[in-house]
Amino acid sequence: GEVRVSEAQAAVAPVLKELEEWKDRCSRLQADKEAEENSRVEMQRLHAQVTEDAAKLRDDQEKLKATLANEVRAKEQFQRQHEAVVQDMDKLKSDQVELSKDQEAEKRARLLAEQKHAESLQDLERMRSDQERLQADKIAEQAARQKVEQEHQAV
Repeated sequence: GEVRVSEAQAAVAPVLKELEEWKDRCSRLQADKEAEENSRVEMQRLHAQVTEDAAKLRDDQEKLKATLANEVRAKEQFQRQHEAVVQDMDKLKSDQVELSKDQEAEKRARLLAEQKHAESLQDLERMRSDQERLQADKIAEQAARQKVEQEHQAV
């Protein structure tokens, strides 16, 4: 009986060994299957994260576009205001030049009027002295005085 048991054990040993190998293969296949499932779940999680990140990036990009558009509009508005200020400054400079010319012309006219007035006063003095000496010049003196007074009033 012991021989048969030994023979049976000898015959069963390769089968047990093969069975053990099959168990190992099944364990490895199960581990591979679980690893694949874990990998698939991780890939789904990563895909969801990438999709979410892409949506956030699109939102951020839209916000940046809007901000850029606002900045461009603000820059254009600033440029228009700057140009208006430059035009106003140019107009003020032009007005200042005109005012200076007007003031200079007024000053020259005033000096000319003062000179004519002084000349008129001198003429009047001469005419008075001439009147004392020459009665005949009285008519001419009267005309000159009227002329001087008219010029004086015109000034």
